[in-house]
Amino acid sequence: MTALFTIGHSRHDLQTFAALLAAHRITLLVDVRAAPYSRRHPQFNREALDTALAAHGIRYRWLGQPLGGLREVREPSIHTALAEPAFRAYAAHLADADFVDAIDRLIVAADRHRLAVMCAEADHVHCHRQFIADVLTVRGQPVSHIRADGSLQPHTPHPSLRVDGERLVYDRHGQGDLF
Repeated sequence: MTALFTIGHSRHDLQTFAALLAAHRITLLVDVRAAPYSRRHPQFNREALDTALAAHGIRYRWLGQPLGGLREVREPSIHTALAEPAFRAYAAHLADADFVDAIDRLIVAADRHRLAVMCAEADHVHCHRQFIADVLTVRGQPVSHIRADGSLQPHTPHPSLRVDGERLVYDRHGQGDLF
C-alpha cells in the first residue's frame, strides 16, 4: 500500500507551504476544499496555487465537489458521537457514490504520485480531512498528516469510529472514569 498524506494550508506563505510539500517529496496536491478560495490567504486560491505549485514541480488537482466539506445536514443522524452538525453531515456523505468514487481515484493516483490531500485547517482533527483519512485507513491505506513544523503524525482513526461492514459509523461514546 502506498502512503498518503494530508496537509492544511493554514496561514503559511506559499514558499513555506511548498517547502513542506517538497520536504515530503509530494508530487500531487489534491485540494478537498469545497470552495478553493481564500480572501485572507489569496496565495491559496485555486488558480494561484495551481500555477505556484507547477513552478515547484508539484501537480494540483481540485476534488472539492466529491470530497469537500459544507455538506447538507441530514437529521436524524446515525453519527451520534459527533457533536458538530457539519461533521455529522460529512460523515453521512462518506457513503455517497461520488465520495466513494473519489476515494477510489485517490488510491489509484497514490500508486503513481506521492499524494497529499489539502484543506485549510492546520490540524486535521478540526477538519474533514480526519474523515477522509479514516476512510483511507479502514481501506488499508497508511495516512500521515504533515504538521506545520514539517513533522509527520501517523493517522489515528476518530475515537468514536465503528466499522459496520463497509460503512463507517461514528457512534461510540466514550465512558469516562467511574471514580
